[in-house]
Amino acid sequence: PRSKSKKKSDGKSKSGGKSKSKIPGADKFEKIKNDMIRKWINVPMSILVVCTAGACYNLFAYFQQIGAAKKYGSTTMTSIKYTVLFGYYLGLLPGLINRALGDTIALIIAAVMALISFTALGFIVEADNAFAEISMLVFLFTGAMSGGIATIAAIVTPVKSFPKMAGILIIVILIGYYKIAPYFEFSIRSAFFEEPDLKLYFIGVGILQAIIFGIGAFVLKEVDLDAAIEEMIKNYDRMGLLSYVLIEVIFFCAFYIIALIYENWFVGGILFIVVLVLNFLAVGASFYVVYSQARKGGLKALSLNKTKRKEIKFEEMLGTPKYLCLAFASLLVIGITCTFSFNIFQIAFAVGQIDSADNLLDTFWGADMFGRIGGGLAAYFLVDSINGYLWATGAGACAAFGFLIALLTDPVGGMFLFTATILIAFASGLFWVLVPSIVMEDAGEKNFGLNWGLTLFLSVLGMLMFGEFFDFVYEWQAGNDSGKCSGGNCILLQFIFFAVLGFVAAGLCYFAFTQDDAAGSDGKKDKKDKKDNRKSKDRGRSSNKDSRGKKDGKSKSKDKKSKSKNKSKSKKK
Repeated sequence: PRSKSKKKSDGKSKSGGKSKSKIPGADKFEKIKNDMIRKWINVPMSILVVCTAGACYNLFAYFQQIGAAKKYGSTTMTSIKYTVLFGYYLGLLPGLINRALGDTIALIIAAVMALISFTALGFIVEADNAFAEISMLVFLFTGAMSGGIATIAAIVTPVKSFPKMAGILIIVILIGYYKIAPYFEFSIRSAFFEEPDLKLYFIGVGILQAIIFGIGAFVLKEVDLDAAIEEMIKNYDRMGLLSYVLIEVIFFCAFYIIALIYENWFVGGILFIVVLVLNFLAVGASFYVVYSQARKGGLKALSLNKTKRKEIKFEEMLGTPKYLCLAFASLLVIGITCTFSFNIFQIAFAVGQIDSADNLLDTFWGADMFGRIGGGLAAYFLVDSINGYLWATGAGACAAFGFLIALLTDPVGGMFLFTATILIAFASGLFWVLVPSIVMEDAGEKNFGLNWGLTLFLSVLGMLMFGEFFDFVYEWQAGNDSGKCSGGNCILLQFIFFAVLGFVAAGLCYFAFTQDDAAGSDGKKDKKDKKDNRKSKDRGRSSNKDSRGKKDGKSKSKDKKSKSKNKSKSKKK
């Protein structure tokens, strides 16, 4: 009798549930809640790190001005430009560091490099000797690369923390901020430090970057939730991320008008600070909605098991034809479109539109940003209808037509140069956002940093190759040492060549699409075969059931229902 009463009392204590620790799944749910908070805090922290790293890109503009004041030669001036660009966009080395050491160590390395490089550059500004020039190039490269390492780590971490489709939205958001990032430092400087002491200013920027990258190292953490949880909250994840896109679009439109067009950098700097703070405040609302939905899903469905994500290593991707085609298409499209933007003043001078050069530059920026966000969102929402490689094919063709239209500026009128600028910039922005999205979708999130890193490296290689080609032909057509060339002939050869390269890039992307489509159809065929096999097994089981259940006549009614359902499905098809 005593043993029975003991069992009963034990049963009551288990069913009573007065103690929270005895609720099944309570500890698991607490762990999942904390993971959700970390997952969402990754978004605004990544935005802050990417925007802060934009100061590294500005090094080439600052030191070209310093070089002009110190009367550096043309070789040194060109070296300054491409040293910074290669450091900032050298995706391979940052990708390797990120894969080998992880996001936390990568950001700590970026913080140390930024602090040392910017401090050294602050002292080099005041030096004037041959050793200073050599050391300047070294620290320009390491300073720029600190921004590249931090940017890759900041983008990769949230991409790996969200499911694949949400990861595409993360890329759209962060690639947009990647474009505007250099204006963060510039607008803050213009707003609050009009004529700073450059030595102290560079040291201060280095310290600020080291602090933010260091905080990012301990805040940004990869989160991997169970597939059941991700499935439960995926629509709310999307809604939360789209709210970040909305904030981004409103901010970019306001910044474009106030800062870029009207050049009110004080208000532009304030806008930047407000938006960065607002992004952190949006975490609370986004988390609350997603967390509430997870609670409604019930504790029983929750698990701490990590989802096995798609993982194709960089070494395997190098043997994939569609990946190589996309990478070399990046070299072509990003190379020729960025060459156009870097030389927009020379182009405007050549065709007699120098008075519109500033407006052309602003137009390029706006169209590029529209390609990144508008084109990226269109590709995201139509991902089931239009293959990403087809979008890239269209972007390559768009750039090619842009260069051909630009050739009509000299004989016809300036509107053709504006139209060409829009087309070329839109193609550039679309390619910037499509390539990482496609790479992530094809190879998975785990090795995203290094797989995307190769395309970044080839992009900056294209900037170097086609930039030097443009300058060589431009100076050759000028026929003098002034570097100024007037007439349509100054850009004729380059633009015809760039148009051809645009069509070549479109062809590479279309070939990649045929490879991707073939792989997709094979996958569908395999799935179909598996489905047929399961059906045949089901038929075998149902026949046994029918033989056992003929007495009550239920099998006949079930057969009729299944037949009617199959008929209705076939009609819909």
